[in-house]
Amino acid sequence: MNFCKPKILPVVFFLFIGTTAFGQCNDQLIDTALTKIESFTYLKDFKVRLKKAKKNSPQAARYTVILSKDTKYRFTTTNAKEYPGELIWTLYDSNGVVMSNFVASKSKAYSVVDMTCKKSGRYYLTYSFLGGASGCGVGLLSFRNKTKTIDELIDY
Repeated sequence: MNFCKPKILPVVFFLFIGTTAFGQCNDQLIDTALTKIESFTYLKDFKVRLKKAKKNSPQAARYTVILSKDTKYRFTTTNAKEYPGELIWTLYDSNGVVMSNFVASKSKAYSVVDMTCKKSGRYYLTYSFLGGASGCGVGLLSFRNKTKTIDELIDY
């Protein structure tokens, strides 16, 4: 029975190290992403860690979000410096692509994008890394309240 204990211990130790390294990458990125939301209110974070994509097998993380009409949303991204990948996202509704942080004509991914929602409903966020590179990143979704001016607050 004693011969089993040394074999189990290294496996448990390995799993602990792997989980800790992944957690540190994302926790640090969330803190960085939070500095980008400014006057917006945090809603949700999306932790994305993907291996390098194979030639005809793109890697992506998919999430569902509910957005409300006339609400301004801010989408932010932060990338881990230890990985080559640059996080890109695309927002879809039932009709197709609504918007993305990547502008192909400029070959540029923006880390902060604001959008005023035109229709309440279910939307789908897809995250991947530019060019199928491996990466670790965080996407953050935040919103700004509809009431903004002092006159609107007084009339309330």
